[in-house]
Amino acid sequence: MNFSCRVEHFGKALSQVGKAVCSKGALPVLSNILVLAESEGRVVLSSTDLETSIKSILPAKVEQAGAITIPYRILSDLFGNLTFEVLSFSSQEQKIDLTGEGFSSRILGLSADEFPQLSDLPGKPLFCFPGASFSACLERVLFATSADSSRPVLGGVLFYGGAGQDFTLVGADGFRLAEQRLIGYGADLEEFSAIIPAKALREVVRLGRFANGSGAISFFHLPDTNQVAFEAGGVVIMARVLNGEFPDYKKIMPSSFTASLIVKREDLLSGVRCAMVFAQDLANVVKLHLSVDGSVVKSESQDVGEGTVSLPSTFEGEELTLALNGKYLFDCLNIMYCPSVFLGANGSLNPVLLRDAAKEDDSAFSYVIMPVRFQE
Repeated sequence: MNFSCRVEHFGKALSQVGKAVCSKGALPVLSNILVLAESEGRVVLSSTDLETSIKSILPAKVEQAGAITIPYRILSDLFGNLTFEVLSFSSQEQKIDLTGEGFSSRILGLSADEFPQLSDLPGKPLFCFPGASFSACLERVLFATSADSSRPVLGGVLFYGGAGQDFTLVGADGFRLAEQRLIGYGADLEEFSAIIPAKALREVVRLGRFANGSGAISFFHLPDTNQVAFEAGGVVIMARVLNGEFPDYKKIMPSSFTASLIVKREDLLSGVRCAMVFAQDLANVVKLHLSVDGSVVKSESQDVGEGTVSLPSTFEGEELTLALNGKYLFDCLNIMYCPSVFLGANGSLNPVLLRDAAKEDDSAFSYVIMPVRFQE
């Protein structure tokens, strides 16, 4: 193998694939990246932890095609200190020589034959979505996924749709859930459903953020290997679908309410921030008192003190006090981009729903949070 490329191009690709390198795996080759030089004048870097795989393509002047795996940590540390523009690679057996202006290095690698075989993309994606918009949609559900390894399906995002339904993304952790519909996408496809690991989707978020201009993210399904893939700008992120059944979340999403509040998002967000100052030793529990005479968000602690913030708002229904996890409420408000929020409730212990107040029953984003039991 023999090729040369710009240091900045290789460094960028190296950074992208580094997110799937497995530094503590049972297989030593998983701490390496696969460097594949193709005769078409490009180099493909690949990494995998056997659950998530990432490929990144960069332009190069290829004099001799070939492949080798190289320790990611060595390359990453090295590229942080290179100051010249062009770097040459040449390999023989399991050694690779790197040369540049005033620089030379030899790194011991492993045979490319030891690297796991990664799947190729099918010819046609299920759909394409504007990269930045898709990243924003993912962020609105990823924050609600669970880190509890005892419930692995909640560590992923449910993707489903087709057969007349828009594609929908759902994240849940047992105490809250977030639903985001991709309006206008996927309804004309065959029915599809998969639970995709949150770890892989966080990399897709980064991919979408850096999509050039109106660059799109393409979504692929690989049923033969039980995988899905996302591609944009020469980068492919592939993930193994989680096995298991996602909870029937529709059962807990309320559709009618005995009490409802419409409030400016910034006012509620600011009120929650203030109340949480006094709730840090109370598991972040804040109270929302909803009334036609005025609504407030408050918190009180015997050790710290108390705080109350009035909420200019419109209220309808039965007077009500809700105890909610302030962090869960803050997380939701922080990723909603609407001027005003609708909050609907049915008593102090039933699920509470938040959505864009301007969208009424057709909001693309919905958030449900379970109240906390409390004593007056």
